[in-house]
Amino acid sequence: MSIDKDYQDPMDEVLAENLVEVIATMNQEQRDKFVDTFVSKWPKLASQVSFNIDVNLQEVMSVN
Repeated sequence: MSIDKDYQDPMDEVLAENLVEVIATMNQEQRDKFVDTFVSKWPKLASQVSFNIDVNLQEVMSVN
């Protein structure tokens, strides 16, 4: 049995939604700790995520 290459796991969206909510409800100290930990453990990934956020923000700001 093989999985269709176009299959999208519905849990991907649930995970993304939950992660956003967790970060959004952190206080400043918790967010600072999260950022420090993320950057120290996964610097390249942190940079890529930061870049993607910046690009998305620019798109949102240009539409509004």
